Amino acid sequence: MNNIFLKKSIAANETVILRPFVYSKPSVRASVLAQIYLLALQIFALFASKSYSALFVIATAVIASIASEFVNIKKYRRHHDTLAISIVQGIFTGMFLPESFPLLAVFCITFFVFVIIKNAFETFSGSWVNPVAVSVAISYFTASQFFPESILTPDLVNTVNAGGLLFQNGVLEPLNVDFSLTPFLNEKVFSLCGVSIPTGYISLLIDNGFPIPAFRFNALTIVSSLILFSLDMISCAIPLSAIAVYLALVRTIGSFLAGGSFFQGDMLFALFSSGVIFCSLFVLPWYGTIPYTTLGRIMYGALCGIIFFVIAGIGSSAVGCIFSVLISNTVSAFVQIIENSRINKNVLNLLLPEVNVMKEVGNA
Repeated sequence: MNNIFLKKSIAANETVILRPFVYSKPSVRASVLAQIYLLALQIFALFASKSYSALFVIATAVIASIASEFVNIKKYRRHHDTLAISIVQGIFTGMFLPESFPLLAVFCITFFVFVIIKNAFETFSGSWVNPVAVSVAISYFTASQFFPESILTPDLVNTVNAGGLLFQNGVLEPLNVDFSLTPFLNEKVFSLCGVSIPTGYISLLIDNGFPIPAFRFNALTIVSSLILFSLDMISCAIPLSAIAVYLALVRTIGSFLAGGSFFQGDMLFALFSSGVIFCSLFVLPWYGTIPYTTLGRIMYGALCGIIFFVIAGIGSSAVGCIFSVLISNTVSAFVQIIENSRINKNVLNLLLPEVNVMKEVGNA
């Protein structure tokens, strides 16, 4: 049985079945393949919107990730990651890089970071360092001029509908469907709750046009999350707790810290303009970088939400969520140490007596 599933079962006080080929959830390979299929929708959306530069950046990152895998195979004479895992990590990296980033730099940074991390850690699941986050962070330090600056000005930060004002001032351009769909939703749906949304927020959800692909298609990311959660391919504890805490902080004190009032933060703009949804779903809960237990994951996700708020702010931060992942992964390593000691204690108290009983029965 896979060691990580054994640890989870013991931590949850579940019955451990000591026979081969028993899985408590879909395998890593099946989960990764599902992520690739869902990411293909976003790649198709980039193609449909004629964002060819972004597609070249993603393709270059994928090639570099696959090339790093072949280097490891040649050195160790065995597979460290499957081809599917290399592809999905390459897609993640390219999705968080600006579409104007030089292709040669994309390949070199992604290739060398992945090779170094895969050499430092024998398997991807044994690493608490997320190679995607490291690659994007190094890309930012290497050529920060290609990353977009925040579009939030000080006079907009302390307003209630910062996103709406950005569309009104022409900083962002809404989609044509926004002008017909927003009034319909305000009249037929949101009016039932006594609220309304300004023109432009539907565009933030469908395609906000940001130069970083991971920020753009939030509707597709939300649909992907529902599919992955329903199939139990990704634990919902970490993404949901991280997003909930982040939005709560944005709403309550986000505007106040910028000189405004309490409870005026624009949650929708913060959520749809900073890549928090994509990062929380795909990058943050990567294998080997998260705690084992449900309680540990909820606490970890809540801590990540706080870090999102501190670093990514209240929206339009180009790399805030990526640096948040790096810091969160460091904290996760200590959480896993605590969990391992607790699990080892449970092994001594629960499994060993059962093993001894089985030996006595066998000897009899």
